[in-house]
Amino acid sequence: MTTPALGELARLLREASGLTRRQLGDAVGLSEMSVKNFELGRCIPTRDTLNRLLAHPALERLVEMAEAEGIAVKLRPDPPQTLTSSRC
Repeated sequence: MTTPALGELARLLREASGLTRRQLGDAVGLSEMSVKNFELGRCIPTRDTLNRLLAHPALERLVEMAEAEGIAVKLRPDPPQTLTSSRC
């Protein structure tokens, strides 16, 4: 499967926890738009972005669940250390 399936699983976990995209983003240091783009499969997350999302209790089992469902966890390289923000 593709990255959108991973984002869809993340959305389901977030919603099951009663969180909005903004609340999740604020909790892990990402913008609401970054969370939305990831959930909709509009971007492939960096390892840093995925680790930020996994740090939240609502999504800590995301990779484990994705692998159990046969969903590929595809990442793009992290940007150089000089960049401080992450679009996804």
